[in-house]
Amino acid sequence: MKVSKLVLTLGFVAISSLSSVAMAHNHKPMVDPVRHGHHQAKKWLSGIELTAEQRAQIKDIMQKHKTDRPSKDAMKNEHKAMRDALAQDYFDEVKIRALVEANQEKQVDRRVKGLKIKHEVLQVLTPEQRKQLADKKFSHKERSDKKQRKQVEKSAE
Repeated sequence: MKVSKLVLTLGFVAISSLSSVAMAHNHKPMVDPVRHGHHQAKKWLSGIELTAEQRAQIKDIMQKHKTDRPSKDAMKNEHKAMRDALAQDYFDEVKIRALVEANQEKQVDRRVKGLKIKHEVLQVLTPEQRKQLADKKFSHKERSDKKQRKQVEKSAE
């Protein structure tokens, strides 16, 4: 079971990084939980009543992980390297593959860090608050699925 989840995750990472290669010039990166953790936590926890102590603990968790952020210069250099490789007269598959694989490793690392932060935040919540969060997630998934079904029906017409 764990291996299939890992394979699925790595497949998703591969697809998302390939799409980023195609859109390298006009690319806005997806929201990175390490870079935008505090804002994501606010959105993720909206509607959950937190005590002042819990808010302080969550703020401390976010501050602790603030140093894990990748530098903007490093990210710009990665994007520039990809653009430069694509702008060449010939397709250097070895170079592109190396750039994509390095990007994938960094994305996996960022995702793991983000999930670690999320886990730490979940440990601050009470069991009742965790249930509220799970119910909120289920409700959101239902709305999302319903919206997607409507779009499929509309496109089928």
